[in-house]
Amino acid sequence: MSLLENKHAVVYGAGGTVGQAVARAFASGGARVSLAGRTRATLDGLAREIHDEDGDVADIAQVDALDASALDRHIGGLVDEVGGIDICFNAVGDEATLGPSLIELPFGTSSTRSPAS
Repeated sequence: MSLLENKHAVVYGAGGTVGQAVARAFASGGARVSLAGRTRATLDGLAREIHDEDGDVADIAQVDALDASALDRHIGGLVDEVGGIDICFNAVGDEATLGPSLIELPFGTSSTRSPAS
């Protein structure tokens, strides 16, 4: 028995590169997967690929994961429909800036340690 067998995983952002890879990995590990994202055609294609690889797709939904009320409606309906969720993976990106980018961080020169001789 695999670690993910009899588990249900929902992947938000399943249409993106990371989301697709995670959904495939969950399915190949034995989980039933629900795919959620903004572009239905991409999700449908991924579901076909997972099905062709003998994976189990429980649900496909076009959902804007940046809309809290849409997420509430989706997850509530999904739980009612499929009986529960064991794993929820967020592969959604947004344009929020949470501070300076890595390239903008100052390079510190205050270290007083000398290199090892």
